[in-house]
Amino acid sequence: MSDMIADIRQMLEDLEDARQVVQDLCKQQCTDILLEPTSDDFKLLERLLKIKEEQEYLAIETELIESRLKKRIGTSAGLRGLATWKTQVSRRYDEKLFRESIRICTVIC
Repeated sequence: MSDMIADIRQMLEDLEDARQVVQDLCKQQCTDILLEPTSDDFKLLERLLKIKEEQEYLAIETELIESRLKKRIGTSAGLRGLATWKTQVSRRYDEKLFRESIRICTVIC
């Protein structure tokens, strides 16, 4: 466990350094020069694509598991000690829908 914590701390330090470099680069003018990719660049891209694919899979799996739990709970208050779920009405102002309804009313009226 301590190795994992050390790895995460190192990743966070590396991330902070990378963010700072990117922030500094954003202030500079870009050129039209294309660099030749290295084998490390290909490895990074391959890892990035794999992680994004895993994220998509995990997002679907997460929604599936949450939905199964909600289905199991049904209209009850929850599963004792595990999960609760409650439906509620949410009132939100949808400006796009409002403008569309005004446009339709104007055309009809």
